[in-house]
Amino acid sequence: MTDTTWKAEADADGWSERARTVAASLAASAAERSASARPPHRAVTLLKDSGLITLLGPAEHGGGAQDWPVADRVVRIVSAADPALGELLGRHYVWVRLASFIATREKTEHIDEVSARARWLFGGSLDVRGAALAVRDRGDDIVFNGRITPSTAARVSDITLLEGRFPDGSLVSSLAMSTHVGLTFEDDEAGTVTVRDADIPWSGALGYVDKVFQPRAYNDLLVPTLHLVLAQVALGAAAGRLAAGEHPHSGRTDLGAALRAVEDEADAVSEEAGALHRRAAALTGSETAAHADRTARLLARARAAASAVTGQHAGSMPQQDGVR
Repeated sequence: MTDTTWKAEADADGWSERARTVAASLAASAAERSASARPPHRAVTLLKDSGLITLLGPAEHGGGAQDWPVADRVVRIVSAADPALGELLGRHYVWVRLASFIATREKTEHIDEVSARARWLFGGSLDVRGAALAVRDRGDDIVFNGRITPSTAARVSDITLLEGRFPDGSLVSSLAMSTHVGLTFEDDEAGTVTVRDADIPWSGALGYVDKVFQPRAYNDLLVPTLHLVLAQVALGAAAGRLAAGEHPHSGRTDLGAALRAVEDEADAVSEEAGALHRRAAALTGSETAAHADRTARLLARARAAASAVTGQHAGSMPQQDGVR
């Protein structure tokens, strides 16, 4: 399937239908991927060719020009067919929009353009804002060292998010081509990325102007956005297993009703999030804090609902960490 198979234009319902078509293809090849230790390049190509990778990108550069509620819905649909790829896609959406959360307008517009045109897939640490790398200032550049582990999309990504701290504790985030000479992708289950003297120009330090970070309230919507995406992954995975009859006891009707109730809540929180994203420049700290609390509670409920379907205790459920 090539990108010429898909119509470029689609509304929200059209994107949901496109996601269902992709999900059907992913479900058909899930057993093959599960049995193979190779990176899922064919599945990633499908996500790119379908336009799902560039769903949030600007239309004038080949993107889908959709907003976050549509992306959340797509993540849930894809996760019902393949939770690992659903999470890979969801985390990609967060990383590809990272600049919009913390960078200047000029840098955001540049990244939006080039990532949509090139259909880049973004990967990075599972521990958002964990900043596992050490960073030093080398004049015109900043230099990253350390290990990113565990990570997502490590062996299939085009761009890798680098996050670390300067000696004074200041956090800095940058984007690097996954082919950067300073990055080595280890062949392990954690998707470890070894980072050795990966140099990035200071102009690539997101949110920094003249080596000083420029904070705003919208910065704090990053983690809630990821939590909402992960809630969609859990709900999609549970719905997929329930539809396939993969649950350990007979209370399918009750499980389905409970799951739908959390899905309705997730839809409401997603719409709330969409409104906050559209008001990015005018957000207040109290608004982002309230939304963060709501998404954290939603994620807990989503994982609890998913654990009921799988028969595992919510606290012991393995967290989906994407394709490495």
